[in-house]
Amino acid sequence: TYKFDNGLSLSATAIHADSVYSGQSQAVKLPAYTVVDLGASYEMSNWLFRLNVKNAFDEEYFRANFTELFGSTIVLPEQPRSVVASAIYKF
Repeated sequence: TYKFDNGLSLSATAIHADSVYSGQSQAVKLPAYTVVDLGASYEMSNWLFRLNVKNAFDEEYFRANFTELFGSTIVLPEQPRSVVASAIYKF
């Protein structure tokens, strides 16, 4: 995160996961992935405006579901790109 002197802030987060098996039985191998989240905010007076983009590059990736139970064979897709905007007024 970098905060400028004029109330503007920019942020970025990157998470990389190597290819791994979904469970101890090694029945399903999940591909590697890199997910990037981006954000910007602007603060002025009592107002704070935010914009966050999760999974900015719309990476398709999967995670094991209940690794203790059926995770060896059941995997679920994770969230595609999403955008969240907010305006906050501080009293």
